[in-house]
Amino acid sequence: MTRTLPCLVLLPVVSSLLNITWLPEHSEIKSEFSAKGLKKAAAELDLLKLSPEERADYDSYIEDRRVGESSIKTSWLEGKMQGKLEVARNLQAARVALEIIMQTTGLSREEIERRI
Repeated sequence: MTRTLPCLVLLPVVSSLLNITWLPEHSEIKSEFSAKGLKKAAAELDLLKLSPEERADYDSYIEDRRVGESSIKTSWLEGKMQGKLEVARNLQAARVALEIIMQTTGLSREEIERRI
């Protein structure tokens, strides 16, 4: 028969092994300890210590960054497609064979016929 210990009994043992000070309002991971993953854990702990207002501000900031990064990636992809279409138009105007335009631009026959 195996006995399991409650988490609260193990907390002091785990905290002493990881050099973590467990105080509810002042939790911290000591900077001199360098176990793998502790930097990420410290960052997560910092987030947990934020007040509700600070957390809302942080979440808003993160969402704004995600939207901005997504917009940049979308714009880049659209610009890349526009460049391919421009090359395809120029090749078509020079009466280059459709197969060569497809090889050159990486566009499918359908994309070329639909967009040019």
